[in-house]
Amino acid sequence: MAGEPTDSGVLRRALPGIGALWEVGRGWRLVYERCEHRVDVARLGLEDPRRAERFIRRNYAHCLQCRLEGSGRSPYITTAHAQPAVSDNAAE
Repeated sequence: MAGEPTDSGVLRRALPGIGALWEVGRGWRLVYERCEHRVDVARLGLEDPRRAERFIRRNYAHCLQCRLEGSGRSPYITTAHAQPAVSDNAAE
């Protein structure tokens, strides 16, 4: 089974082929069984563990961090905004 979360939590469901779903504070924590990466999900609208499980299976069945690492992209994507070019004639 996937590792335990660092915060004190209560195991709510084992999700075979995905990982373990923990109840942590005001949300859910999914710990993937293959890589042990974690995803925290807000509980808003997902108070029922069965509903949270369906949501996780539909949206988080595969670890996004592992997929991004495999593609060479960073899991921490930032958007660079181009700065306007400053013309030498701007002062005129």
